[in-house]
Amino acid sequence: MLVKLKDILEKAVKGSYAVGAFNVQNLEFAHGIIDAAAEHSSPIIMQISPRTLAFFETETILKPTLLLAEKASVPVCVHLDHAKDLDTVRKGIDAGFTSIMFDGSSRPLQENIELSRQVSQWCREHHVSLETEVGVVGSDEENKNADIPLQYTKIEEVQQFLNQVDTDALAVSVGSIHGMQTAKVRLNFDLLAQLSSIISIPLVMHGSSGVIDQDLKDAIRFGIRKINVATRLKIAAGSAIYEISRIQGMSGLGDTMQLSIEIRKAVKKAVLSRLSVFNPSSKE
Repeated sequence: MLVKLKDILEKAVKGSYAVGAFNVQNLEFAHGIIDAAAEHSSPIIMQISPRTLAFFETETILKPTLLLAEKASVPVCVHLDHAKDLDTVRKGIDAGFTSIMFDGSSRPLQENIELSRQVSQWCREHHVSLETEVGVVGSDEENKNADIPLQYTKIEEVQQFLNQVDTDALAVSVGSIHGMQTAKVRLNFDLLAQLSSIISIPLVMHGSSGVIDQDLKDAIRFGIRKINVATRLKIAAGSAIYEISRIQGMSGLGDTMQLSIEIRKAVKKAVLSRLSVFNPSSKE
């Protein structure tokens, strides 16, 4: 069933678990994510980035994703990830996303506040949930040439931001980095504990593929309720294609239907591995 981000995260807060937010790169990814959520009986967030929307054109990728969400046996939110300008936000709302992430984190704080307030007004008018960000997670998996340094979330900036912006969830920077292919970063739990103590809305972690499982579990204990996953799924899909090439050669790569099946299976397996960490008892 298709639901809003606010609703799915309110249940996560009550149940003390995190909802996995998985990036849809194509329809094989979308099917694999839904397959895993159904098998695990877990709520899920399917995210689409502006880059993916531009590549496929919005309706081509969004409409079938929304249809899969509507038909799913578990709660599914379809979320626009990392919209960095007002035009992208407006188009996302009009297109039918049930939630929007406005990322003004790379802008000066006051500009982030002003733009986030505008986005919040639009979202409230259209009954769309909103995620915002304070602090910079760092790097940019959508643009490998972008050198964006990590900037930890500052307590005083969060307080100033939330005093002026009505948002349903807040992404914070506590050590994770976008696009990491191995789990080797360590989180700043002292900072996360401070943030959790002063923030009443659900907290979001971006860049989870570079974080070890125990740190993810501890982050959930400290109040993280939405965890983004993208790179891990891309690696799983790429590895599946590589294995077909290694074992079957060009004959395997030429069977496009089998490629789609194997990508879907690989994505499902990768999602299941994350759901077992984020929501081990399959709470809806």
